Amino acid sequence: MAEAEKKKDENWSETGEGAPAAAGANEEEMESLVDRLKGLMGAGSGDERKEEKEAVEQLLASVTFDGIVDYVQTKCKKVIVMTGAGTSTAAGIPDFRTPGTGLYDNLQKYNLPHPQAIFEIDYFKENPEPFFALSKELYPSNFKPTKSHYFSRLLHEKGLLLRQI
Repeated sequence: MAEAEKKKDENWSETGEGAPAAAGANEEEMESLVDRLKGLMGAGSGDERKEEKEAVEQLLASVTFDGIVDYVQTKCKKVIVMTGAGTSTAAGIPDFRTPGTGLYDNLQKYNLPHPQAIFEIDYFKENPEPFFALSKELYPSNFKPTKSHYFSRLLHEKGLLLRQI
């Protein structure tokens, strides 16, 4: 393996660039995963989905928190956590787009040309005050992490977190 490729493979998790296509999974594992996801998402014919459901092995000893913990502790080498705005809204941090309560819907006091301008560098260079005022208003000291945040942190501390998306 060329030195540049070796370095790329060693550093992919830090930069997110040059990541192996399947993060170490072989082609057969990836094919199996894609097939299972298709079945879960309803892709394919009804017969295929029925066969897929029947063929799926039970991964959890029990469908409980303890069953998930056991599975992660005994079977998982790396975990990808996919979250959305709801993770932080549960801590009181507003999302961006919800009408009435979203951040973009409550920026009128800053007299912006459009809501996204508060995060645009060109607008910031012209008028940084709205960004700093909003930053002060949203300063994290007013918020506490949620259980989801703590879960992701625990996975990271245990060396299990591959990505937070």
